[in-house]
Amino acid sequence: MIRKVLAILVFLSSTALAQTPSYYVFDQTDSTIIVGEFVSERRPVASLTKLMTALLIIESNISLAEEVKYRGGIFQTKMVKRGELLESLLIRSDNAAAEALAASWYSGREGFIKDMNVRAKQLGMGNTVYADPSGLDRHNVSTALDQSILVSAAAQYPIIASTSSSKYITIERKTKKKINYVSIGNTNKNLLFEFDNIILSKTGFTNPAGRCLALLVEKDQHKFVIVILGEKTLVDRENRARQLINNYVTIKERNLNENQFHLFDFK
Repeated sequence: MIRKVLAILVFLSSTALAQTPSYYVFDQTDSTIIVGEFVSERRPVASLTKLMTALLIIESNISLAEEVKYRGGIFQTKMVKRGELLESLLIRSDNAAAEALAASWYSGREGFIKDMNVRAKQLGMGNTVYADPSGLDRHNVSTALDQSILVSAAAQYPIIASTSSSKYITIERKTKKKINYVSIGNTNKNLLFEFDNIILSKTGFTNPAGRCLALLVEKDQHKFVIVILGEKTLVDRENRARQLINNYVTIKERNLNENQFHLFDFK
């Protein structure tokens, strides 16, 4: 009986921990930790994976003008330029774009995933594992700390930063009679309209991962990385982001209360 009770308590505690969001704010300019909770807890990261997909494509200098095979709903054509796929990947979080980019890699999809993991290790993302290029696979796991490293690496490339923080993407759709242009909104457009100092943005969501968000925000000539993992709803994620931006993205008096978070109790 005692063993059963202990087993139930362990299960409940682990479940509660898994449902507790983790978040992290890091002053990239000063290399200073501002605030964080459960920042070293490994968990699924959903479409934040696509930042690594984009990073690998850009760092490889592979042609963005080359057309590659695409199977999805956003583009109606079967061949799409890599540059357009990159836009769809970062702005609309297009899973089919991620798969198309990976499939067109020098060594194919499996080679791409292998190179994603190699790059993660090179960056020092020791608690990160990738199993697919989109983030749909629940075995794509990382931590808020590791994701902050990825944000900093990706933000070095203006094409990733500016594309990911664009409010809309315009897609060309051809029919037999005419060409139509369709505007598709960023998956983080609410915050992008609210805060004009977001210079990199990527959302993520799967049931195992919850609502995730990675941002780079600029203020007072400083750049701040914000990572949020595991919020229950879109509203929760946006409210958490607002709280972190409004309270901690400043180099002036920071509203810090050490009892609110576990900066040095990395769970």
